Amino acid sequence: MASVRGFVVGIVAVVGVPLTASVAFAHKLFADVKVGETIQLVAYFEEDVPAELAQVTVTDAAGQTVFTGQTDERGMLQFPKPAPGAYTLRVRCIGHTAKVTFEVPGPVGATPTAPAASDGVPVVFTEERVDAGVRLALGVGILLGLSLVSWLMLRRRRPTA
Repeated sequence: MASVRGFVVGIVAVVGVPLTASVAFAHKLFADVKVGETIQLVAYFEEDVPAELAQVTVTDAAGQTVFTGQTDERGMLQFPKPAPGAYTLRVRCIGHTAKVTFEVPGPVGATPTAPAASDGVPVVFTEERVDAGVRLALGVGILLGLSLVSWLMLRRRRPTA
């Protein structure tokens, strides 16, 4: 019985750890910036896991902070376009940092134009994301299924006396 238990624990340790949802946070943080009438940011980890409530800081070429904010639960943030020039955006989330440089076109030193009334609408992205709860349930289901199969295989191999 002890060998069966050891085998099942081994299977869970080897196969189960990569299947858990929390492991995705141990990977690199990415940030995509789109410059339009406003600045749109999407911050995410590998496997398209959103960087929820990440801290965002934007600095200009002189190192002065021009914007600070926080992403939503989908890892998204929209903020007003600053004056033309080069900027550095840093995203920090659970110990990981992503750094992106972007440029706002136009003559340097020009004052930014006020965003249009329609720019107050939140950014809408059409890509699908799998909910973390669904991923966790799927991972647990796979682990239980593997455990059951291994238990049945070991039980079948035992000689009957």
